[in-house]
Amino acid sequence: MTLSTSARYAGMPGLFLTLAVSPTCFQRRSRKLRSPAVWHVRWYNQPMGNPTARIRELRATPTEAEKAAWNLLRDRGLGAKFRRQFRRENWVLDFYCFEHRLAIEPDGGVHSQIDQTRRDAAKEDYLRTLGIQLLRVPNAMVLEHPAEFVRKIVGMMGENAKK
Repeated sequence: MTLSTSARYAGMPGLFLTLAVSPTCFQRRSRKLRSPAVWHVRWYNQPMGNPTARIRELRATPTEAEKAAWNLLRDRGLGAKFRRQFRRENWVLDFYCFEHRLAIEPDGGVHSQIDQTRRDAAKEDYLRTLGIQLLRVPNAMVLEHPAEFVRKIVGMMGENAKK
């Protein structure tokens, strides 16, 4: 017989912990666990297989738009520090600024597919619950109109500074 309980973890929206304990894992006399209790963590969305390896892969193989955007954002070029391929819970944000709580996602053609649109909507809703603004820009804007791209980011950072 297994006892399972689920509880919402305080402070982390969308994180559920499930404790599964088998009564046979307790010893009668010493009341110590024979085998450790099993904790199952379910994230907001499907768990990432190996997040560190995936993030390294994303950093090593950026798209042309990501390369162009990173050249504009790196080294505090806009007055704020941005991180590239930053993991936030179960999501990977292309660029993230802690100071302004701003995430930037250059979107290519794959983001017009139905499945990807649903994932993008779920990601945006989740980030909104954390108080993070998500700025989605088309790849064409980053590559062909970098001044407009920078203007949009500076405008979003100005809005966040006023709040």
